[in-house]
Amino acid sequence: MKILNKKFINNLFNFGFIEIIGMLIPIVTMPILTRSLGEGLYGIYLYLLAFVMFGNTVIDFGTRFVSVRFAVEFADDKTYLSKLYQETQSLRLFLASLYVIFIYVFFYITGQEKNLIYINYLILPYCLGYALLPIWFYHAKNDLKLISGIQLIIKLINLLVIFFLLDGKNSFEILLFSYGAPLLFFGCLVTFYTARKYGVKVGVTFSFRNVMMSNLSVFLGILAPNLYNSLPTIALGTIYPPEDFSLLAIALRLSSIIVIFQNVISKSLFPILITERTIKVSYQIKIYSFVSVPLILFVSLCGEDALSIFLGANYSGVSDYLLVLMLGVLFLGWTNALSQGFFLVNSLDSIYRNVSIRTSIVSCFLSSLLIYSYGILGGALSVTLARFILFIDYYIVYKKYSSITFK
Repeated sequence: MKILNKKFINNLFNFGFIEIIGMLIPIVTMPILTRSLGEGLYGIYLYLLAFVMFGNTVIDFGTRFVSVRFAVEFADDKTYLSKLYQETQSLRLFLASLYVIFIYVFFYITGQEKNLIYINYLILPYCLGYALLPIWFYHAKNDLKLISGIQLIIKLINLLVIFFLLDGKNSFEILLFSYGAPLLFFGCLVTFYTARKYGVKVGVTFSFRNVMMSNLSVFLGILAPNLYNSLPTIALGTIYPPEDFSLLAIALRLSSIIVIFQNVISKSLFPILITERTIKVSYQIKIYSFVSVPLILFVSLCGEDALSIFLGANYSGVSDYLLVLMLGVLFLGWTNALSQGFFLVNSLDSIYRNVSIRTSIVSCFLSSLLIYSYGILGGALSVTLARFILFIDYYIVYKKYSSITFK
C-alpha cells in the first residue's frame, strides 16, 4: 500500500506548511496580545474570531468536500467545471452575505451595540474574502501553491501588525482589519486569475440551487457539531466576563493545534482517495494516532509550564481546560478517518449527515446540562464527551458498510 505518492506529498506540504505557520503565529503572538490588549479586550478578540471560524463552516457549505469530489470526477469536462465553479462561488458569496447580516442582527438584539463596529473591521471583509478565495477548486486540482502563498502573505501581514503596530486599545481596530482586509483583496485577485488560467465563469449567478442541494447533506453533517462546539463557545463568551471566557478560548485554541495537523492529513488524502481507494480506514486511523498521540502527551505533560512562561500566572487556569480537551482531540482524528476517509469518499453523504446530526443533538443536550452544572468547565467537558459519542456512532455505522465494495 503506497500512500506516499507525489500528489499526497504535494498536498501535505502545501497544506502543512501554511497550517503550521498559522499555528505558530497565534502561539508566538499570544503573550504579546494578552499583555497589550489586556484580558478583557483579548477576550473580545477571541470572541470575534469564534464568529469568523463558524463563518468558515457556513460559507463552505460542504463545498470543500462535495464540489471537490465533483471537480475531481469531472476533471476533463471543461464546460461542467466552469459551470460548477460559477455556481459554487456564487453560493459561497450568497451565504457570506447572509451570515454577516445575521451577525449584525445578533449583536444588536443581544445588546452588543458597542461591538457592532468590529464587524466592519473583521467579520465583513473576512467573510467576503473567504467566499471569493476558491480553495476548494485548487484543492480539487491538487494545485495549492498559489493558495498557500497567499495565505502565508496574509498571516505575515497580521504578524507584522501585531509586532509593530499593536499598542493597546487604540490599535485594536488595526489588528482586526489586518486579519480580514488582506483576505478580501487576494480573494478578488485570485478570482480573476482563476478565470484567466482555467477559463471558468466569474460572474455571479443565482442558479446555484443544484449545487446547494448537492452540498446540503454534507453541510448539515459539518454544521451539526457546532451545536456542541462553536455555539456553546459563543454562548459562554456572551454570558461570562471576557477575562473568564478567555481561559477556555485559549485552551480551545491550543488544543486546535493538534486538530490542525489532523486536518492537514484529511485534506491531503481526500482528493486522492476519490480516485485511488487503496488506503483502508484502519490505516488512516493509525496515521492520525501517529500524529496525534505524541502531541497530546507533550501538551498534557508540558502544557502548564509552557503556559506559565508564555502567558504568566494570570492564565494558569487554562491548563485545567486543556487537559480535559486533549482526549477528545484523539477521538476527533479517528472520526475523520471514518467520516471523511470512508463515508464522504464513497458518496455516502446522507449517512454522514444522519450520524452527525443525531449525535450532535444528543451532545447539545448533554452540553447544556454540563454547562449549567459546571459553567465554563462544563463547556470543555461537553466537547470531549461529544467527540467520543461521534466516533462511536460513526464506527458502529461503518461496520455495517465496510464489507461493501464501492465504485
